[in-house]
Amino acid sequence: MRQKRITQLEILSGWKDIANYLGQGVRTVQRYERDLGLPVRRPAGRCRGAVIATKAEIDAWISASPLRQGLIRSLSVSDNRETIKVLRHQLADLHRLRVEAAQLRNEITTSREALKVSRQLLHETLHVVVSSRHRTADILTFDRKKKAN
Repeated sequence: MRQKRITQLEILSGWKDIANYLGQGVRTVQRYERDLGLPVRRPAGRCRGAVIATKAEIDAWISASPLRQGLIRSLSVSDNRETIKVLRHQLADLHRLRVEAAQLRNEITTSREALKVSRQLLHETLHVVVSSRHRTADILTFDRKKKAN
């Protein structure tokens, strides 16, 4: 004769026990009940407050809950190969762009240095020209009180 296995219901009493069983916080478990239909029972006529749940019902609820789309592996091996190929191409482009950016920075630095030298030479040249004019010509001063003809 077969021996019947009698299972005793393991009851979780209160939000803290249910939360500990699930490894979550009380507020998270309450949100699971409100938004996702976590199976809890309340005393008759009460919509808030004390709750109880059975481990078997919670385990069944977890097993029956669908996974989020982001967690489901949606790519096949061939798709992964194509993705890796695209990723490698993009990494090569990134490397090329970094090299070009470094070259452009060097060119800008060289141009800036040449501009500084040109500016300094222009300043020195203007200084020489102004100095030589002062020697050969009278310096005209501007007088606000005098009217121009």
